Amino acid sequence: MARTIARTEIGLRGASGKAADELARLYIAGESVMPKKTAEQVTIDGEQVPLTNAQMKAFDSAYKAYLPAVEKLMGSSDYRDLDDAGKAKAIGFIEEYYYAQAVESVLKISRLTAKQQATAIIPADKLAVYLAVISSIGSDKDEDGNTITGSRKKKVFDYINKLPISAAQKYVLMGLAGYKNEKGQSQVESLIRSKVKDRNTATALLEASGY
Repeated sequence: MARTIARTEIGLRGASGKAADELARLYIAGESVMPKKTAEQVTIDGEQVPLTNAQMKAFDSAYKAYLPAVEKLMGSSDYRDLDDAGKAKAIGFIEEYYYAQAVESVLKISRLTAKQQATAIIPADKLAVYLAVISSIGSDKDEDGNTITGSRKKKVFDYINKLPISAAQKYVLMGLAGYKNEKGQSQVESLIRSKVKDRNTATALLEASGY
């Protein structure tokens, strides 16, 4: 009963399946998992853009594809190893990614962030987990409670370095974590060229990768 009520409160009334159940469970646990509702307009650069009935239907169909993607995410052991806060962040990444894709497909306006564009390099379900873990990594403190310079970067590097992905993907992920890379640019450029055809997107992704 509680999950049925929760599904209604987060805009998934009548929805069924593992993804809807998980969103309801996380909502009850106090996590922020509020999917966007079908709207008559979307906000683009601070301006409200009205949608026609046909656009609303197409937008809703494209956006709701995030639910099967969340089910795929839930099937990974990496997801199951996250705490609830991490799970909410991972699901949030998937949900926002599909929302941006819906905007792009219906309005022909690219709204993908650099991290979302990186799904061309690292699969979305993997990237969602990796970024959720990285966001939870904090700096170490000294005995006086002061932040130890460079400690977070080292922990992020150690985490990324152990992941079962290619060296080029690790460089990309390090850049997405907010750090500059001194090596690996040619490898990353080659990887991006093989996956991304749009020159502007490729350039933006290389910059986001820490170069």
